[in-house]
Amino acid sequence: LYVGTTNGISLLKRGADGQWKAETQLLGGYHICSLSIEPATGTMLVGTHNGGFAVSTDQGATWEFRNEGLAATNVFSVASSKVGDEIRVYCGIEPAHLYVSKDFGKSWTELDGLRNAPNIDDWTFPPPPHEAHVKHIIFDPSEPETIYACVEQGELLRSTDGGVTWEDMLSRAGVCDEAEG
Repeated sequence: LYVGTTNGISLLKRGADGQWKAETQLLGGYHICSLSIEPATGTMLVGTHNGGFAVSTDQGATWEFRNEGLAATNVFSVASSKVGDEIRVYCGIEPAHLYVSKDFGKSWTELDGLRNAPNIDDWTFPPPPHEAHVKHIIFDPSEPETIYACVEQGELLRSTDGGVTWEDMLSRAGVCDEAEG
């Protein structure tokens, strides 16, 4: 079991007695915000606060930071999706921007439609510097071009075209009234 912490990743293993024990520390010194393993390749994807995006192809023995093309190194969410034969890696940062990579982070393309989403002026985060960030990214398992992105704080967004355009799911569902936006 891999557990992201404010001081790296702990690898926990269950002993013969059924108790969990910390076996290994990976990426010590990095605040881990998100950890994902791409299922087809086993590639580990990590988002860190003030370190950026890191990838490991050998179960965490070695790591490579791949931040070229990202506007910031506060990476709060990472996720991957298979679209046809292509594996896409997504990275959500602070301030709230979303990126996609088709080569496991060697290059990034911003999905700038997210910045055109409704209510963007209302996005904030309580602690200073009050910058909202993309906290979670998930996909519709039957429609890989459908992406859901949660912005902390202020928005649940859905894209049905691979991240080109976005709609506000909270207002659409009637969660927010007119006075709240």
